[in-house]
Amino acid sequence: TQGFDISLECVVGVDTLYPSMTGAVTVQKGVWTEVSGKSTVPAGAAGLKLYIQPAYNPNPGIENTVSYYVDDVSVKSVSDSIQEDIDGIKDVYDGYFTVGGAAGSSDLDSKARQALFLKHYNTLTMGNELKPNYTLDQAATVTAGEPQVRLNADARKMLQFAQDNGLPVRGHCLLWHAQTPTWFFRENFDIGGQAVSKEVLRERLEIYIKNTMILVQTEFPDVEFYAWDVVNEVYKDDGNLRDAGWWGEGVDNELSPWAMIYGDDSFVDDAFEFARMYAPEDCKLFYNDFNEYIPAKRDKIAEKMLSLKESGNVDGIGMQAHLDTSFPTPASFKEALDVFLYTGLEVHITELDMTINPELSLNDAVDYDINTQGQLYQELFEGIRDSRMNHPNGENLTAVVFWGTDDATSWRGDRKPLLFDGDFQAKPAYYGVIEGVVPIGSDQYNVGDVNLD
Repeated sequence: TQGFDISLECVVGVDTLYPSMTGAVTVQKGVWTEVSGKSTVPAGAAGLKLYIQPAYNPNPGIENTVSYYVDDVSVKSVSDSIQEDIDGIKDVYDGYFTVGGAAGSSDLDSKARQALFLKHYNTLTMGNELKPNYTLDQAATVTAGEPQVRLNADARKMLQFAQDNGLPVRGHCLLWHAQTPTWFFRENFDIGGQAVSKEVLRERLEIYIKNTMILVQTEFPDVEFYAWDVVNEVYKDDGNLRDAGWWGEGVDNELSPWAMIYGDDSFVDDAFEFARMYAPEDCKLFYNDFNEYIPAKRDKIAEKMLSLKESGNVDGIGMQAHLDTSFPTPASFKEALDVFLYTGLEVHITELDMTINPELSLNDAVDYDINTQGQLYQELFEGIRDSRMNHPNGENLTAVVFWGTDDATSWRGDRKPLLFDGDFQAKPAYYGVIEGVVPIGSDQYNVGDVNLD
């Protein structure tokens, strides 16, 4: 087998961009395979080219050098309109919690996708543009002798979109073992330098967080940052601290320089301390993680956040909720949600999507999978609403964020994880999410523990 992808090349100003159309698709040797995808041509693009090529491999070997045939290539325009005659998800859940969406800058080049976003979401999370490797400026840092940050053109475009449309923004994210440049952890900010001491790294962490908060408030003072994911993905599924080492090395590529230099998870405490010092007063500070429904990891997160709660430096727990039709069950996700609500902290569902498990696919009945996904989304949101309305701390569930706008631009688009397809049409998943929602304050009856005793 060999991975292939289709992408575009275009020039926008002085930049050459490569918008992906498919992501990596596995092709079997000797078998004709249809590979297709969708992409948005960025505004102002010139010199458009189409690439059909083996999937990217950072360390290619002879096995990646293959001969292949391409036949029957077609290119066509896709839908540029959305369904206006359906309810906006944010409106359906008005009074329950805010409903946000994540996007990349290229997502917002499409007027249809902008319209889809604004119809259904009322907060914005930037998928990559505020992560450390996008904001940290090595040249300026070396000159200044301390961490310097800047907003690139994509980040500015998205923040301008938020400002123009009155969308509160979720900052994502400050401290993460991944997508943080290695030079940040090394002497003289040099990729070849030795790892710095814990004391030096702690100082750099404070300056980086301080400068990030100053930067966004200075350049976009009218944008409300309603929350920041201060720390992202510290613990493994067994509840232990992520293994120490340089990110990108090791079998799983998930080693942590923070764990290596600190020797424990006290960098979590430091990051929240500094974020509290420099974040706007009304900005909520969150710990964010995936596989958060696995009991050992769930309990470790709750334990750590309860200890931080005593310092007053943490406001909430972010449940990424990258789900699949095969795992976890809606009931086990709800169980984790309820555990986190019992901490007394706010809980946000921050990166929600649900992939279709290809092992469940039937070659002659793809709709079966899509309908199953819709049913599971319905069960998931029935549990979420039950926790919001009937849990003793249910009012602390204040935000749900979907990780993308539609399947065509999702980071897991080949497995169709979102509520809208690549033509912006509502899937059974959309109808599952809005099914049975009783407006807050209505005179309709509630099902369950009516007097909450």
